Amino acid sequence: KILCLRFRYRTCLWPEMYGQSGCNAQSGASMYGSMRSNGDLQAFDFQGKMPVTARTPRKPLNLIAVITCFCLPLLIFVVVFAAQTFVLHYESPQVCMLLCSIVLAFVLLLGYFAYSAVVQKTAGVQEPEWYAFVFATGALAWVFAFALGQVNFEVNMQPFYDVS
Repeated sequence: KILCLRFRYRTCLWPEMYGQSGCNAQSGASMYGSMRSNGDLQAFDFQGKMPVTARTPRKPLNLIAVITCFCLPLLIFVVVFAAQTFVLHYESPQVCMLLCSIVLAFVLLLGYFAYSAVVQKTAGVQEPEWYAFVFATGALAWVFAFALGQVNFEVNMQPFYDVS
């Protein structure tokens, strides 16, 4: 059961436990250890009233950007890890390195897009957060895929290919 007490400038919500409410009934102030209402987090003006502040409207979330931020680094990781791990690395290491270098060039191109978006943001043109996030996660995906694919090839796959 929740007790709702209304006072002149705020409302206190507190579950009724042990016969106590969350506010001092005489002054309207919160008792020590009680939950505060959201109004306590804002500053009061000199008359004791909360000032009215206008919130800026939220921008809608770009669903395509969210999906790209998840799938593109995953695709980078899968392509580089597979190239470093499987038979392509064993039979033609030059082609494997060429493929990994092409993917690295693509990641660096994402870095260029992120840099140019940051520069254009200072001019007030667009938001660079998505570009920067895709570049950072793509670069991490490439580094981890290259290193872990090489280790996986040397430990597990190369002995198998040598036997067969």
